[in-house]
Order: sequence, then C-alpha cells, then structure tokens
Amino acid sequence: MIFGILTVFAIISFTITRRMNALWHDGSWDPSWDTWWHYKEGVMGGPSHWGQTAFMAIANDVWPACYQGRMQSPISISTKHLLFDPNLVPLKISGSDKQIDVEVVNTGQDLQVKILDSIASIVFSEGPLVYSYKFFGALIKFGSRSDRGSDHQIDGIAFPAELQLYAFNFILYQNFSNALSKPNGLAVLSVLFKIGDQSSADLEALLSTAEQVQLKGIL
Repeated sequence: MIFGILTVFAIISFTITRRMNALWHDGSWDPSWDTWWHYKEGVMGGPSHWGQTAFMAIANDVWPACYQGRMQSPISISTKHLLFDPNLVPLKISGSDKQIDVEVVNTGQDLQVKILDSIASIVFSEGPLVYSYKFFGALIKFGSRSDRGSDHQIDGIAFPAELQLYAFNFILYQNFSNALSKPNGLAVLSVLFKIGDQSSADLEALLSTAEQVQLKGIL
C-alpha cells in the first residue's frame, strides 16, 4: 500500500502485445499464487484475505497494510460502481512532443523505463489532478500469456499489458524520492493495452529496445 498516489486509467488498442511473450524468460512466476491473490470477494484469496497467507489463514496481521489499508493499488475496477463527474475536464499532458533519452531495465518482474535527460520535462495537469506532476519514469507490466499481464483489472478482466507512467508533485516536493510517501506526492497514469488493429510508433520503438534486454539487466 502506498499513500498519496492518484491513478488515472485509459484503455488503448495495439497490435504488438504478442511480442511481449518473448520477453518473459526467467520463468519465475508461479501460477499457484493466483489462488491466493485475486479480486473475487467472499472466497479465500480475495481482497479481504490479502493480509493473510496460506499457512496462517486465520491471522490478519501477517501483512497488516494489505489487510487494514483502504488505499490499495492495484484493484479491480467495478464499472457498475463508477460515478460520472460532470465537472471533470480532460487530462493535460505538456511537453510530450519533446524527445527524451531513457534507460530500459529488465527487473525480472517488469520493464522499467528511466528518464536520463534531467532537462526534459513532461507534465501532467488538470483532469482529476489538483496539482501539476512531472513525469519521472514508467513501468511496463506484462504476463506470460496474452490474456493476462496488467496489474489492474476492469470487472475482473485482466489485460495483456499495462503501462504505468509515474509523476511526482513538483509544486510541493523537490524530487520523486521526497514525494514518494507524502500526501498528494505521486500521480500514476495507467494505460491498459488490448490487442487491436492500430499501433503506436513510440511504443514500437520502446518494445524494440526492450527486446534487447530479454534477460534481467540494463540496456
């Protein structure tokens, strides 16, 4: 559980999800964990049991933050519980037309994208955001199969991949590390991918780079 993070979601289609299957090489994921960590309420392994383990199923203090927390992420978004906000304006992204230098890291669990150019500045503002947030880096989440991989779900349905864009509140805090655990410190723009007929040149370039770090390490 991380406090002070606001997550904004978008869904786009793309045609290159299948290429991500080749990036999963270490075989570290144990599918048996799916039994203990899922979003189905009323059964063992659902959100109300996240603070427990298979070996201590009656204890709620193994991971107290997971059990007591009310600001959890990731989540499964239930569309029937969503409320329309007539005052919500579009999210504004400034500086996205500028070229930036990045470093791609295979962490063994996901792909991490770090910005190397400290001068370049991409800023998220407006929409649901009260403050302006400076883009810091990104994570690409993907699975061993094309029917799962995203951290978040919609109505219990997982997506092939998820791009999480992390930004920090540069109005209140000096840097990402300082903002990490602070109120209103971070904002995350989460993009859920599905297989489609349209692609993105920028995403193609990023995945071409990612193919060069199929094993854990840095490019």
